[in-house]
Amino acid sequence: MTVDQFWSEFRNPEDFKDFFDFCKHYQRLRFQELAEGTQRHHKSCLGVLKKFKNTIHFDELETDLFRRFVLYLRNERGNSEVTIRKTLKSINVYLNEAVRQEYIKENPVNNIRLRGCQETTAVALNEAELSTLVDLYNKKIFAGTKQDVLEFFLFMCFSSLHIGDAREVHIDQVNGDVLTYMRKKMKISGPNTFIFHFLFQL
Repeated sequence: MTVDQFWSEFRNPEDFKDFFDFCKHYQRLRFQELAEGTQRHHKSCLGVLKKFKNTIHFDELETDLFRRFVLYLRNERGNSEVTIRKTLKSINVYLNEAVRQEYIKENPVNNIRLRGCQETTAVALNEAELSTLVDLYNKKIFAGTKQDVLEFFLFMCFSSLHIGDAREVHIDQVNGDVLTYMRKKMKISGPNTFIFHFLFQL
């Protein structure tokens, strides 16, 4: 065995070209268990990691690499701490699987300590603003698409449904003043998934 052959075998167990090739293989086996939105998020996170370092061999999966990746996300991409946490959480799925299959000894992200999350700047409607929107809806000032958008927005306000779940709701799920639904993300979990009941307070 030549030196080049040795390093090739050492860096790429089971003939995986690199860590990204391993991730693609894992996705082919397990992606059907994830919601479509989660699949897109995983692909996006791995895409960002690939932009940071185009090829990552298994022996390069060390804490220092991901410390530099965090700095890249924070300083070059301008990501918030919340986004950085979500990105690492998704990549963690593949790192933990690599540990489980004994391609690496430990998850390198486990040793990283991130900054505390910053306070959110998200703006919430107050009661007066919500009442104004309800009045506008009842008076039917808008027409066509604008009225439909307002109706959908108010439905999400009063039901607290995620937008993906709200889009999936059908009229046959409403029985009197009760809406019965299952979280879209949880449908893949099988028949034992919790079903939620929402009581309309009219």
